[in-house]
Amino acid sequence: MRENCTVQLKGMHEREDTDNEQLTTHHAGVYRQVNGKDVVSFTENLDKDGHTSKSILKIGDREVELIRKGDVESRLHFVHGENTVTVYNTPFGSMKMNIFAKKVDVRRLDEEISIVIDYRLTSGNMLLSESKMEINIK
Repeated sequence: MRENCTVQLKGMHEREDTDNEQLTTHHAGVYRQVNGKDVVSFTENLDKDGHTSKSILKIGDREVELIRKGDVESRLHFVHGENTVTVYNTPFGSMKMNIFAKKVDVRRLDEEISIVIDYRLTSGNMLLSESKMEINIK
C-alpha cells in the first residue's frame, strides 16, 4: 500500500424514535505500518464552522481503534465480540459510552484496506444506537 492514501468513512446509525442517520466523508491520509498494525492518520472536518479533529486509525486483524484529538476527542476501540468503554469529549461536555462490537471484518488487498464494523453504542442502560461503520482506505 502506498504512503499517501484516501480514507472514506461511512457511518450508519439506527436510533429508536428518530430517523436513521447516514454520513459519508472522504479524507486525504497517510498510511504506514507500526508494530505489525496498519496505521492511517488524517484530519476530519467536523462541521461548517471549521472544527477539526486529527484522527488515527490503528488496524489489527480483528480490532480497529479510531482515535480523535482536537475539537472532538474520543478513542473508539472496536474488538470483535467484545465490550469496550470510551469517553466522548466535545465542546459541549463529555459522555461515557460502551461499545459492543458485534462484527469487525478487516480485508486487506494489495492497494486497499476495507473494514466493516457492526456495533451497539450504549450509555448506562440506555441504547444510543445500533451502528455500522464502513472504512475504505486506498
